[in-house]
Amino acid sequence: MHWARYLRKVHVEFCPFTTSPTSAAFLAQIATNKVREASPQLQLSRKMLPRPASGADQPQQLATLTYVDGFEQTIDMAPVQIRDVLEEIDLVNGRLEGEAQQRGRPW
Repeated sequence: MHWARYLRKVHVEFCPFTTSPTSAAFLAQIATNKVREASPQLQLSRKMLPRPASGADQPQQLATLTYVDGFEQTIDMAPVQIRDVLEEIDLVNGRLEGEAQQRGRPW
């Protein structure tokens, strides 16, 4: 769960009745004990959205991620898979690791 080490806040909004399972899968993955051990300062919140009315647009499924440096990233979870979300997190982790090396101290 090394990928979660720089995350400080995660907020997931999703409707469990939509066709995309990515939001629920990401929430289940980030709520594990291993992630809590790797990132003990992580604050996790979620908002369950209601089932859309017949013929209405599907509600957006969003994950808002806040990192140790305050950078906030919002990911639309409907069109992506869990591996895409983890790749996005890894990209930011790479930037943060580089900054930590330049500063000469970890976050």
